[in-house]
Amino acid sequence: MKCRVFLIILTFILASCSYNNKPKFRNDSEALSYYLGVFHGLMLKEAGYTKFDKDLFDNALRREFNQKNLDKNLFHKADMIIYNYKISGIEKQNKITLEAGKKFLADNKLRKDIITTQSGLQYNVIKMGSGPNINLSDSVIVKFKGSTLDGTEFISSDSYTQPFEILQTIKGCKEVLQLMKEGSHYKVYLPTELSYWNKSIPGTKVKPYMVVVFDIIIIHNINHDPKYLHKN
Repeated sequence: MKCRVFLIILTFILASCSYNNKPKFRNDSEALSYYLGVFHGLMLKEAGYTKFDKDLFDNALRREFNQKNLDKNLFHKADMIIYNYKISGIEKQNKITLEAGKKFLADNKLRKDIITTQSGLQYNVIKMGSGPNINLSDSVIVKFKGSTLDGTEFISSDSYTQPFEILQTIKGCKEVLQLMKEGSHYKVYLPTELSYWNKSIPGTKVKPYMVVVFDIIIIHNINHDPKYLHKN
C-alpha cells in the first residue's frame, strides 16, 4: 500500500515538472505508466549504468503484472537485486568521480600560478587586494559563484542575503577567506573533503566526491571602513 501511494504521489510530482517532448496523457493510467519509466530510467542512469535490455524488461513486467497472486519471495529477491545493483553502480561512479578529481588536482598543482595550502586547497590570485586579512567575524560584502570542473554554475552569491556567512559553511571557502583582503579576487579549487564530500546537491551537477571551483571577490570589509571605525 505504501509503495502504491508513493508511486501515485511521484507521478503527480513529476507530472507537474516541465519535460521536453512529454507525451499527452488521456488518463492517469497512461501518466503513471510513463513516469514509472522515467523514474526507473533516471534511477539506472544515476547509478551509472548505460546498458539496458528492453525486451527482458518488457517480458518480465507483463508476466508479473498479469499474475493473479503476488510472489512475495520473488518480490523480495527482485528488491534485493535492484538495491545491490544500484549501490554497486553508485560506488563505481563515486570511485570514478573521486579519481578524476584527484588527477585534476595533481595536474593543477603543477601550474605556476597555483598555490596549494597544507590542507590540499588550491587557489590562484586573480587580483590581490589591500589592507588586513579578512576576519570571519567581520561584516564583509562578498561576491562568489561555485561551479563544477566543466564550468557549470551551481551556486552564487546572487541567491543569498548573507553570502559571506554562506561561504563559511564550506570548509575550503572558510579557509581561503582568511587569506584574502578587501579587493581580492581568488579562484579556488576545493578537494572533495573541503567542499561537499560524499554529498550531492539536488537539482545540480554536483555529485558525491566532486572537486568544485569557487570564484570569490571581496567587495568591501565594513569593519575596516573609516566611516564605520569613526562611529565605533
